[in-house]
Amino acid sequence: MKLNPKQVVWGVAGIVIAANVLVAAWSFRSHKTETPPSVKTAANVLVLTGAVERIQELPQTTNAAPQKSVESPVENPVVAAVTNAPVAPVVAEIPATTAVSSAVEPLGGIVITHWQAPTNGPGLAEFEKGLKAAKGEGQPKDLVQAAEWFRQSAAAGNVEGQFNLGLLYVSGQGVDKDYVKAAEWFKKAADQGHPDAQFNLAVLYIGGLGVTQDNTVAAQWARKAAEHGNYEAAYNMGILYTSGRGVPQDAAQAARWFQVAAEGDISAAQSNLGVFYIHGKGVAKDDVQAHKWFMKAAQHGNATAQFNLGVMYAKGQGVEKNLAESYFWSSLAAMQGDDQAGNNRDQVALDLTPKVIAETLKRVTSFAMTNVAGGKP
Repeated sequence: MKLNPKQVVWGVAGIVIAANVLVAAWSFRSHKTETPPSVKTAANVLVLTGAVERIQELPQTTNAAPQKSVESPVENPVVAAVTNAPVAPVVAEIPATTAVSSAVEPLGGIVITHWQAPTNGPGLAEFEKGLKAAKGEGQPKDLVQAAEWFRQSAAAGNVEGQFNLGLLYVSGQGVDKDYVKAAEWFKKAADQGHPDAQFNLAVLYIGGLGVTQDNTVAAQWARKAAEHGNYEAAYNMGILYTSGRGVPQDAAQAARWFQVAAEGDISAAQSNLGVFYIHGKGVAKDDVQAHKWFMKAAQHGNATAQFNLGVMYAKGQGVEKNLAESYFWSSLAAMQGDDQAGNNRDQVALDLTPKVIAETLKRVTSFAMTNVAGGKP
């Protein structure tokens, strides 16, 4: 049987991981500690994302200037390709409290009305031509030509033409980068109810890009986008209510918006909702609910949720104690660079047999090879 390169790489990786774990287990057995791992309570990272492929983080102060850094606000919400649908935000974890309540309180409902783009009207033909030019469908890809078609479509009042022209001005694709013009076209589309344009307008107001920085206006547009079915906006409303940026700080409201986004399959919101439940922040403390939401996020590859599942299975918190499961989830988080998860994995390994470790590592390798994020990160 001929193995393809991917099978060979993962096979070797599995062997290396197994060898390292066995060595660690024997090396540290004599130093075993009884201190249980603790649930990660998350860092205070604020994130706002647009209908684009990179994030736009919230500046730490209202006067903060955008910077180019992994952990600092990026310069702009970069457009990788013209799209009609938002791309996922990255994880933003929320600091938790230790408030405890004995009763589970259901989250209040938030009415979401999913917006539908017009299927006819002035400028539609030009928009469709622009989209084909941008994607290279039936013709060579030409963003300059796409921009011109979008311009004609937008001028005729087509909401999708306005939105996509705004995206091009944000990225500088087919046109010179111009946040002022991007904001103008996003505003025109936003006024017509386009949720992604509303969300991107919120992004620009948060960063002060092409508009005067204004957290309150940003929150207003993010709310409109969320109410029109943009789950990334709902997630970020949770962030805003958690931090008190543009809205009063309100843990219960944050939990409600995280719930909306979590049900929309935003893995960061699912993880944050788990944090809220496990600490009784904005909701009644409920370890079972916390486990439920951590599991959903972890299955989408959320490293923090995987870490917290490892802890919960090690402690039997909200779920039956299972050290093999703890080892499984801790291993996956560690593979994503979480050193604390690696330490927890090695500690749990001291109470597992080599056979169980080997079997669990096969699951880890299988998950890593086949898991494709079904939700939005």
